Amino acid sequence: MRKIASHKPFVTPRILASALVIAVGTGIGLYLWYHLALLFAPPFLVLEKPPRDIITTRQSLALEGATQKESHVFVNGREIVVSEEGAFSDALILEDGMNIFEVTSVNKFGKETTLIRRIIKE
Repeated sequence: MRKIASHKPFVTPRILASALVIAVGTGIGLYLWYHLALLFAPPFLVLEKPPRDIITTRQSLALEGATQKESHVFVNGREIVVSEEGAFSDALILEDGMNIFEVTSVNKFGKETTLIRRIIKE
């Protein structure tokens, strides 16, 4: 008489539980890594106005942009007000010739991002 071999199931409750624990642990680890990386990264900085490197005859131009909440923004070393949403604006007074404006955003960890605008006033 022939003996029939019994097969153990490949997926058992123990294997499922282990896989679930590994998946949840990996998800939590990736979540924490992502948020820590954001905390210690330099802040984003976007300048909507003025456009990059222009020539104008105007006496002043509007500076408008956005950065992360709780960051401080400086224009040529002078701090300007940042809203709770991260938006900021200022007036740039132009002198004849080349004007260079350095806009820097600094977060609470001292990380900074700088953008430069060169504007020639004729």
